[in-house]
Amino acid sequence: NPNLSPVYTEDQENRLLFKSDDDSAAVYPRVKLSGVVTILMFVGLIAGVIISSWGFEEMAGYFIVMGVAAGITAGMSLRDTCDSFEAGLKEMLVGALICGIARGISVVLTDACVMDTIIMYLANFVSALPSNLAAIGMFIITSLFNGVIASGSGKAVISLPIMIPLADITGVTRQTTLLA
Repeated sequence: NPNLSPVYTEDQENRLLFKSDDDSAAVYPRVKLSGVVTILMFVGLIAGVIISSWGFEEMAGYFIVMGVAAGITAGMSLRDTCDSFEAGLKEMLVGALICGIARGISVVLTDACVMDTIIMYLANFVSALPSNLAAIGMFIITSLFNGVIASGSGKAVISLPIMIPLADITGVTRQTTLLA
């Protein structure tokens, strides 16, 4: 008996508050169509990467077109679509900024020839370990980046240029290095 529930009145209030309007039922087919358009555009993206060898620039442009097409197909105005796009970009801004700073650090370390020195010292450390413990040594080295860089993407941008050559020097597979 739902009337005996201690949250019965709250449930009834929420049901009235969130009751769907008749207009939302008319919007649903357009949202469904937008999902189909998005799936078809993903197929186009995959085809573009495989057939035309698209790079990041082409894929980025295609994702912008895909977002606008999905919004307009769902029945949003161009203004609402752009506002939604802007809100999504605001969510990604911090991560993009961290990746940019990490890439800047990586470029400075490479151009100043500091990267080679870091790789040499880390290779001395890891190669001194038995081969079955080298991956654990790489895991420890990668863990040192966790205290400095909170972003997984930013950490990858900084650590992979160090860890991949380290893997080649020590004989640890690149897959194991990425796992570490």
